[in-house]
Amino acid sequence: MRRPALAVLALLAVTLGLLTACSNEPVVDEAATLAEPAQISTPTSAPPSPATPGEKFVADVLDYPGLSTDMDDVTLIGLGQGACDVMAYQEYTRDQLVAELGVSRLGPEVMGVIVDAAQRNICPQYSFPSATAAAVVPPAPVEPQMTVSQENALSKAESYLDFTAFSRTGLIKQLEFDQFSTDDATFAVDTVTVDWMVQAEKKAQSYLDFTSFSRSGLVDQLEFDGFTSEQAEHGANSVGL
Repeated sequence: MRRPALAVLALLAVTLGLLTACSNEPVVDEAATLAEPAQISTPTSAPPSPATPGEKFVADVLDYPGLSTDMDDVTLIGLGQGACDVMAYQEYTRDQLVAELGVSRLGPEVMGVIVDAAQRNICPQYSFPSATAAAVVPPAPVEPQMTVSQENALSKAESYLDFTAFSRTGLIKQLEFDQFSTDDATFAVDTVTVDWMVQAEKKAQSYLDFTSFSRSGLVDQLEFDGFTSEQAEHGANSVGL
């Protein structure tokens, strides 16, 4: 639903482009400075308090220290209502909305005052989403389902590793010898949790428990069993050769 919100922002940008002045500097009436000092009269009664949400919004904006504008109330209220229209989509956090509108010549500080006043007075029913809630969380990946033959091959691979040490290729060949397809055997070996370096250590130790080896002879034997050169060297190192 991002397109409608962006469309409203576009309309707000047009409105902002038509504004004549709105800044943090007070407006100075040069004619008034040249006139004779006016007589100060005591008001007979306090000015009426703003009654409608729009009037409260205008008063809230103009009460901000140092902020003044030559916009009429209708235009200012329209700007606040436009901000509320964007809030209704729940797509922007407060900071994101101020940043979107703040690219106008009014700047982010003035737009922050307008957005906050609108939320307080014109549309208090809307709340800004948190930055965490606004973030899009990708769905968790779906684990692929194993076939029955893949489950059986995996179970067989785990049982072999519980009994003795294997290299990766050696375990695949053993599963193929047990009549599992190459695809199922490879899937099982690549799925099982195993450290092939540790398997090389165990295999090297099992050979030395049975007979004697030179270092190069043990490395050659481990490579013959399907261990990589790195794994075979590591296995020989692990038994002190």
